[in-house]
Amino acid sequence: MRVADDVRTFPVDETVDQPLVGSHMDLMERLTRRMHGQMGAHGLSRSDVHPENLFIAEQGARLTMTEIDMEIAEPMPRVEDLARMLVWPEGITLPQPGRESGISRLAFDTLCASQPPLPAADRPALHFHLGEMLLAVSLRRGARLPDLRRKMTHALIHWARSGPNAA
Repeated sequence: MRVADDVRTFPVDETVDQPLVGSHMDLMERLTRRMHGQMGAHGLSRSDVHPENLFIAEQGARLTMTEIDMEIAEPMPRVEDLARMLVWPEGITLPQPGRESGISRLAFDTLCASQPPLPAADRPALHFHLGEMLLAVSLRRGARLPDLRRKMTHALIHWARSGPNAA
């Protein structure tokens, strides 16, 4: 897990909630053990999803998002890219009521609707990658952006109480 390296880097940062990070890592490890060996849907991606690399087209009531700037694209789990795309707006929007796996329900439903349907078997993997991305953003960018750290902390607390973690 790439974020594990970040966790080891930040034990001296007093702004990091160490008990929250520790319990989050424990949940991530348990979820990893439950998902071990399961294959998810793969797609071609550069793994650099942000607004400047997306083309959005409206097709009636449906949005279609296409990732552009694919010069170094490779096959990867679709849910990893979707998680990255879902976490990005969490840092720039006001907290919304209703959440799914730590993400604002409105953003989750809107952005997921722009993608091909997600098989039920991929839901735990999406939840896992959301937890990974939320923690990574909190640790990497939160040190210099305290408001972002607060938003990510709120999202991490919700993430821990939802999805496969709640079962």
